[in-house]
Amino acid sequence: MRATLGPDGIAALPDQDSSLLSVLAAAQALLVRAPRDPAHAKGELVDYISL
Repeated sequence: MRATLGPDGIAALPDQDSSLLSVLAAAQALLVRAPRDPAHAKGELVDYISL
């Protein structure tokens, strides 16, 4: 999932449509998630790849 990095941690961008290049351009990181992984609670540690 495309995400941004900020002082409060990482946040998934709201629109993940693969055709939206603006979302990809705004992304600072990619969240690493398994298929059908349930939502994580705020403050929970997650794996990500920094862009």
